Parts: sequence; structure tokens; C-alpha cells
Amino acid sequence: QIMDKSYYLGLLRSKVNELTAEINKLKKEIDLYNQENAVYLSYEKRAESLSLEIKEYQGQLADYNMLVDKLNTNTDMEEVMNDYNLLKSRNDREEKSMDVIFTERQAKENLLRAVEEDIEREKQATDGLISKMSQEKQATYPEIGRA
Repeated sequence: QIMDKSYYLGLLRSKVNELTAEINKLKKEIDLYNQENAVYLSYEKRAESLSLEIKEYQGQLADYNMLVDKLNTNTDMEEVMNDYNLLKSRNDREEKSMDVIFTERQAKENLLRAVEEDIEREKQATDGLISKMSQEKQATYPEIGRA
């Protein structure tokens, strides 16, 4: 049996067709994966927001449960109001304290920024003076800087 050029061309075409089909199949799989990944990311973001919402509701539920517990144990409404006022005053004090700390931090950050700017201006002025010096003095400057 003699295999001529057309036999090999036919064999090559069939292999090319198989490769093309496999490439198309892989492209479809990649597209499907990308779509699934996008959907997964959107679900993940939604789950995070719902998780935060659940935490908020759990906090509210704990407050309501405490109130119901107080009512079931025949606690006076005046006692509940005293607890409320105590907690509110404590929260207000802590809020003021945090505001003071925040203001102090901002002031220190602004001061630090100003000092850094001053240092940078001094460096630029020093570099300007050095560049105006003669070559001999410039050569000795690194020695002065290291000392």
C-alpha cells in the first residue's frame, strides 16, 4: 500500500480539525468558568452584606431579649430607665474621650507633616548650597556628612 501526499494531507487535516474542536471546547469551558466566577463573587459580596445585617439584627435581638427578661422578672420600669441612663452617660463619656483622642492625633499628624516638610526644605537648601560650592569643597562634603 503506497501512501502518497494526499493521504498525509488528509491525516493532517483530521488532526487539525480535532485540535480546533478541542480548542473550541476549552474556550467554552473557560467562558463558563469566568461566568461562574463572576456569579460567585457577586454572591460572596451579597453574603458579606447579609452577614453584617444579621449582626445588626442580633444586637437588636439581644437588646429586646434583655428588655423582655427585665419585664418578666418584674423589674421596675424606673430601674430599666436607670440602667439606660447609666449606659447612655457612659457611652457619651467614651464618645467625648474618643473625640479628644482623635483630635489630638490629627494635631500630631499635622505637626509631623509640617516637620517633615521643613526637613525636606532644609535638605533642598543644603543641596543648593553644596551645588554652588567649588569641586574641592564638594569632594569634602561627603566626609563632613559622614562625620
